Amino acid sequence: MNESGYDSGFESASGIMQMLGVMGWLFFVAAYAYFGYTLYKIAQKCGCSKNAWWAWVPVLSLFLLVQCAKKEWWWVLLCLVPIVNIIIIAIIWVEVAKHTGNSPFWGIMALLPFLNFVALGVMAFKNNSSFGSSFQEKEVSSTHPQNVG
Repeated sequence: MNESGYDSGFESASGIMQMLGVMGWLFFVAAYAYFGYTLYKIAQKCGCSKNAWWAWVPVLSLFLLVQCAKKEWWWVLLCLVPIVNIIIIAIIWVEVAKHTGNSPFWGIMALLPFLNFVALGVMAFKNNSSFGSSFQEKEVSSTHPQNVG
């Protein structure tokens, strides 16, 4: 209230804006923690346990993602090229999905806003022994013929 006893509305609007700012900041911190932890678990599933802590460092997390996709380090440079980066990131996420034993579908879903929360959770926490083992069995059976007789 001001000196005349009337509320001008600015004080309440300011409070609402502050509350929205705090809520936005909390969402950002929670999303960063979620993405960091899921990338950490994905790195462990892909055999990159030594560098899994890179998931928590913004620039290093891109290098970790490229490692998880089993690509060369210079793929990070391709991620810096406009337009090309969209295709490269899609390829990287599809490869990461394959290396975690998931369908490439989840790699594509990792590119879409809000659906990426689900996709990263699936790639990080889903036990994919059935998908991965059937994929490996098909590979082994096609390369090693069984003895008949």
